[in-house]
Amino acid sequence: TEGYNISLQNTLESRIFVVLKNDSVVLAFRYSSVDIDGLDDGPGIGTLIVNDVKKATVAIPQKQNTLDITKYLSLGENNIELRVTNSDDKSKSLAYQVEVIDLSLETNFKDMAIYTAETDFQFVIIGAGTKTIHYLMDGEEIYSEEITNTNKLSHTYKIPMQSAGDHIFEVYADMTVNNMTVTSNTITLGMMFVTDSMVDTFILSNFTQPTSTQGEIITIPYMVYNPFNQTTDVNLAILDSEDKVYFEKDISVDQTVQNWVTQDYPAGNVTFRIT
Repeated sequence: TEGYNISLQNTLESRIFVVLKNDSVVLAFRYSSVDIDGLDDGPGIGTLIVNDVKKATVAIPQKQNTLDITKYLSLGENNIELRVTNSDDKSKSLAYQVEVIDLSLETNFKDMAIYTAETDFQFVIIGAGTKTIHYLMDGEEIYSEEITNTNKLSHTYKIPMQSAGDHIFEVYADMTVNNMTVTSNTITLGMMFVTDSMVDTFILSNFTQPTSTQGEIITIPYMVYNPFNQTTDVNLAILDSEDKVYFEKDISVDQTVQNWVTQDYPAGNVTFRIT
């Protein structure tokens, strides 16, 4: 009944997070401090405390707020307190728990290459704890395995021989902490499998960019394998949103990786076609 009545309300679905290292963590909350007549006393003073250590002091306006705390987090468990104090020296606090996980995959394995048999895929698993490694070929999981390691682990998976032609191989890891699952980056490789009996020409590309700003340079890697000739005639075409040809050219390529580089294409839904 005297002074200002302070209110601090979390507006996230949960106050418990499990995130990957360098993932953004943004708190969302509503703050108000008003007297009996509904008049407010301006911004509050917010104090961010992580694992009992004061990390930052910020002004908190009387409204719905967001606060990015990513740079204040460390690997492992982070106990967060957000304390907001008004002009009457009254304060309210919110508590959050953020578990930061280091989980990623790295490899120097050659992308967009030709294979005639099964091959050893070597990569490095980064991050402690038990995780599941998933291996996919053309979007379908072909194998998974559970691995426990600390820090860095060199690992090898034997990619089985596939049917003749172009294939996309992917691998990623996930792990569950506090009943929440986090997923690593995905390694994506283009693979051209060749057999003695193949008769068709195949085109391989691992291009996956879904959007672009008009005028931005786009690079589309691709490989053409012709079982009878070292070089192949290729048609490159750009189709606009009405499937009309915007650009077209014919070239001859060998069986090495090619790069189609362009920054001249129309706005809208665009098709880049290699024939």
